[in-house]
Amino acid sequence: MTDSVTNLEEGQKHDLTIQMVEQQDRDHKGQSTKIVFRDVTDQQVTLSVFRNSPLADVEWSTDLWYQLENIKIHNITEDTIVARAVGNSGLLSVGNF
Repeated sequence: MTDSVTNLEEGQKHDLTIQMVEQQDRDHKGQSTKIVFRDVTDQQVTLSVFRNSPLADVEWSTDLWYQLENIKIHNITEDTIVARAVGNSGLLSVGNF
């Protein structure tokens, strides 16, 4: 069962079903790529995918839906949720759900 973005807790790992909105440039050190997603309730989340993450080799496509597991929630503010793909994060499926 995946979590809604509205039910996320900082410091916890969650499974998410999210749709890619846009991929941003790598950070200034080239360590991660930031990707903006939205969930089924249209809430947005920014996912940092680090180059040593299991998700680093995924070819992300705009408008596709992704089921991800073990995504760690790093920071939640009023308008932004920052999540990280960590060592045991994984991609469960991709499609047009």
